[in-house]
Amino acid sequence: MQSKLAAVFLIALVDLGAVLGTVAHAQNEKAKPAAAVVQAPQLPEPQGPYAVGRIGFDWIDTSRPSSCYRKSRDGREMAVYLWYPSSLPPAESRGTYLPHARAVDAISADRKAAIDIFGSHWEQIVDGGVDSHAVENAPVAIGRNIFPIILFSHGMSGSQFSYTSLIEGFVSRGYIVAGIEHPCSTDLTVFPGGRIVRREEEPAPAGQDSQPSLQQMMASALEGIAQGAADDRFVLDRLTDLNKGDAGSFALAGRLDLMQVAAMGHSAGGAFAARACQLDARIRACIDLEGQLIPVELFPDFSDGAKFKQPVLMMEISRGDSAMGGTRAEHEEYSRKREAQLSDCPPGSYYVSLQEPGFAHSTFSDGPLLNAPEEPVHAQAEARLASIEKLANAFLRQSFSHIQTPTLAQVSATGSDMIIRPLGQTQ
Repeated sequence: MQSKLAAVFLIALVDLGAVLGTVAHAQNEKAKPAAAVVQAPQLPEPQGPYAVGRIGFDWIDTSRPSSCYRKSRDGREMAVYLWYPSSLPPAESRGTYLPHARAVDAISADRKAAIDIFGSHWEQIVDGGVDSHAVENAPVAIGRNIFPIILFSHGMSGSQFSYTSLIEGFVSRGYIVAGIEHPCSTDLTVFPGGRIVRREEEPAPAGQDSQPSLQQMMASALEGIAQGAADDRFVLDRLTDLNKGDAGSFALAGRLDLMQVAAMGHSAGGAFAARACQLDARIRACIDLEGQLIPVELFPDFSDGAKFKQPVLMMEISRGDSAMGGTRAEHEEYSRKREAQLSDCPPGSYYVSLQEPGFAHSTFSDGPLLNAPEEPVHAQAEARLASIEKLANAFLRQSFSHIQTPTLAQVSATGSDMIIRPLGQTQ
């Protein structure tokens, strides 16, 4: 199913592992002599007032069958990591980039999968040269504050840890981010206890056409999106239950603001988030980062006709028809469908087109930071990611407070790097 999913999302849902790993590795090998010492790149310091804590969970949705993990328990098993505001001094807020990276590196097949996801600096992730600002099981921020929740979904074949910088930025500003390792959508899952599983491709059914039609691929893609959205909603159910408990059994009990929940995702994860928002009114804001289903539709369109009930922020890279794949007729139909779907978005929604040539599908992840340690390229990658975080943060503040922020207050904003288009009744 996943190979079909990657095939149908010709641009927005490309294999993120290939973008961040194999391509970057080849480029770095060409650019540096074999004997050169590669400096470990560093992630930017989070700009908010909070340090970052992280705790992992191994959760099973027993209402759905297991798939993709041969060693999985009964049900759909997923690793969920909560990134949360901590009371640690910022100077002490340093931790591993990927939990149990050494264990991953010890098995050749796992190591290969990790390199495909994390790129040419995998060795430095293993030895700690590339680290994060997240401390495992750090003390929760002191006080009685309750924190908004972001359900975060990674891109196809990727991992939430590929978005560490983006996640840390939100947490430092007072959000709890629930990062979901979606079964069948990540090539490698590291569970909190150190168990490591690889995704296994399901064999194609006997007699299936080796080149299925676009309609067949879309049907398969929508099936995958439905499962990813169900993961989001399952995690929200678990968080709701845990929030009712005590801090002795769940450190964040009573600290989750269940009236301020957002779903956010990149690439395939953007489509997961969008579908979860269509189905669940508990989610009050939706952020879709490059989750288009090109060349068919902008947002997932299921036969139930479900629409967004909450404001939506859609961000995509500006690209010409030649980069979209498909025929001219498909482009025209996609454009028509896209405009119709944008017109259906509720008030408070925005469409953002990122115009600067340096923006790419991987810009939302750590990939450009990890694969460009030298200045000024690293600084440019950091600035692009910061602009995305700033705009998304402003959208969340506006969606939760219902007060327009300076960043999004304009009826329209056009600059050299982005076009902001308000949707719904704000037009």
